[in-house]
Amino acid sequence: MKKALLVIIPLLLLGAAGAWWYLGQPRGEKPGIASELSAEHTVFIAGAQNLHEATADVLKTIAAMPAEQLAQLGPAGDFAKNADQRKALIGFDPADAAGWAETGIDPAAGVAMIIDSRVFVGTEPMPIVMFKETDRAKVLAFIEARTGDKPTFTDGNPGTITKDDKLRGYLGKKGAYTVIIGGPTHRLEKAKAGVEAFLAGKGGLDGDPAFQRALDGAKDLRMFVYGGGAGARSLTDALAKDGKLPDSIKGDIQFYLDRFTGFGSWVGQNASGARLVASESGAALIGKLFVPAKSPPKFSAFVPASGWSALRTSVNLNDLFAGIGDALPPSAADKKQGLTMAPMMLAMVAGFSYDDLKAAFSGHAAFAVDPVAVAKIGTDGPAAMKGLVMLGVAEEAKADKLIPQLLELAKKAAPDLVVAAVDIDGAKGHSVTMKGVTAVAVRDGDVVLLGLESEVKAAIARKKSGDSLKFDAGKSALDDAGVVYGVHYDMKGLVALMSQYMGNTANLGGMAEQPLAGAMRADKHGLFMQNKDMGFTQAIGMAAGLAVPAFQAYMERSRQSMRMLEEMEKGRGEALEKLNGPAGVLAAPANDDTANDGKADDTADDDTAEAPADEAEAN
Repeated sequence: MKKALLVIIPLLLLGAAGAWWYLGQPRGEKPGIASELSAEHTVFIAGAQNLHEATADVLKTIAAMPAEQLAQLGPAGDFAKNADQRKALIGFDPADAAGWAETGIDPAAGVAMIIDSRVFVGTEPMPIVMFKETDRAKVLAFIEARTGDKPTFTDGNPGTITKDDKLRGYLGKKGAYTVIIGGPTHRLEKAKAGVEAFLAGKGGLDGDPAFQRALDGAKDLRMFVYGGGAGARSLTDALAKDGKLPDSIKGDIQFYLDRFTGFGSWVGQNASGARLVASESGAALIGKLFVPAKSPPKFSAFVPASGWSALRTSVNLNDLFAGIGDALPPSAADKKQGLTMAPMMLAMVAGFSYDDLKAAFSGHAAFAVDPVAVAKIGTDGPAAMKGLVMLGVAEEAKADKLIPQLLELAKKAAPDLVVAAVDIDGAKGHSVTMKGVTAVAVRDGDVVLLGLESEVKAAIARKKSGDSLKFDAGKSALDDAGVVYGVHYDMKGLVALMSQYMGNTANLGGMAEQPLAGAMRADKHGLFMQNKDMGFTQAIGMAAGLAVPAFQAYMERSRQSMRMLEEMEKGRGEALEKLNGPAGVLAAPANDDTANDGKADDTADDDTAEAPADEAEAN
C-alpha cells in the first residue's frame, strides 16, 4: 500500500502541475498571417479576416431595419439590400465568397496592414499591405478596373509597380501572402533594402509568447490589432543608431518596453477581448497601482436589479506612491523625491495623515446611477438625482473616525453646509444639507454610501431584501477581486436616455433589453478584458441601432434649421417690401407734386442733374 501511495501521490501532483500549466497557457485563434511575420521586427499589425462573413453581418443588420429608417439611409439602404447594387457600385458583392473570388482575393485570410521596423525611411514608416491572392491576374485586373490606371509590373521579389516611368510601389510575395508597399517615389527608392529584408526574413510571430498572450481567447476572428514590444525595441535601436532618436528618449521608451511587452485587441463574431501584456516587473507595477490588498465589498448588493448603470474602479492606496515612483522613467528619476513628500503634505493641509486615509478606505470605489434621472437634473434640479457613490472600507473604526474630519473640511470650504448625525436603518453616519438639498454619508458594513437620503435608504433596503442586481457579468464587474475598472450597462435605461436626443431607437430590438458588462482585470500577465456578450455581430447591431437614429435626428434638426431660415428670409422679404415698395424703390409719402397727375416736380431732378456739373466746376 505504501509503495502504491509513493507512486500514486507523485503522479497526482505531476498531473495537477500539468493541468495548472495547461490551463495557464494562452489559447485562441491566431491570425494566419502571423506565421509570416517577424516577432523581432513587427511593430504593429491591424487586420480583418472572414471579410465576406463580416460584410454579410453588417449588411444583414442594416437590411433588417424598419423601412422608414432604411429610406433615410438612401443609397446605403439599397446597397445593403441589393446585391446587384453592390456589384454596380464596387464591382463585386463583398458579402459573398464567390464575389471575392472575382477579385482574386481570399476573403477568409483577409487583409492586414503591417508596420515593420526594417521598412522605415528616416522616422517615417512605409505601411505594408498583405493578403492572400487566389489569382494574381484577377487582382491586377480588379485594381485597374477600379482605379482607371494601368501600371506596369515587373517580376522579382520585390517586383516594381511603375506608372509614367515613375516607381509607385513594390509587389512581392511572402509565403502564401501577397505584399504591396506604396508611396512617393523617393521614399520607395530609399526603402528598397528594408523591403528586401522584410520579404526575405523569417516569420515566427505566431510563436511569440507576447503575441500569443495578447490574443488569448480569440475566436471566430473578424478584426485584430497587435503592437509588439520586441518590434518597438528594434525600431528604437535602429533610430538611435542613425542619430534620429536621442539616447534619453530611447532609454525611456525601452524602460516601458521592459515592463510591457505587447498589446492586443480582437473582435470575434460573438465575443471580444484586449490585453496589455506585462513582464514580471510590469505586473508588479500594475499591482502597486491598481490592486488593493483587501478584496472589494459587494457593491452590486446596493444597485437596483434594473434601470441603473454602474462603474467600479480600484486603486492600491497602500502602495500607490511607490507605484507611481516605479512608473517614472529614467529621465524623471529626480521627481521621485517629491513623491515621498506628497503624503506628508496631506497631514499639513487636511489635518489627517495619508496613513489615516489608507487605513480607513480600501481603495475600491463604485458609482451607480439612473441615467434617465440624470438627464432631468437640468430641469428638476439636484433633488432629481438618482445615484450612489460607494467607497470600500478597510477598517470600520478608522473610517468612522475619518468621515467627520472630511466633513469638517467640507464645512470650511462651504460655511453654509449643515452637518448632523443620522441613522438609516441601523447604518450610522451624517447628513449634509445645503440650499435645501440633503445628502447623507453612512457606513453599512464595509461600504460607505453617499447620496440623497432617499436613495441611500432605498439602497440599504435592497441589500437587506436581496432585490438588487442579478446580472452575473455585471455583479462580476462590480464585485470581483483583481478588477481595475469595471462597468455594468443597463441598456434599457441608456436607450431611454439616448432616445430623448436621438429619436427612435426601436431597431435595437432585443439588445435594448439585454444588460452589458465588462471589466479590465489584472493578473500575473498584465491587464486584460474579455467580453463574451459583445462581438462583431452585436457591435454592428448596436452601432446601427444608435447611428441611424442619430442620423435621423441630425437630418430632422437640419430640416428644422432650413425651415427656420426660410421663415426668417420670408419675413425679411416682407419687411423690405413694406419699407421699399413692391418695385424695391424706397417709398415716399404722397405730396402735392404727385397727388394730382403722378408727376413729380422737375425742380429736384434739375438740381440733381446739374449737381455733377457744379461739383466739376468747383473742383
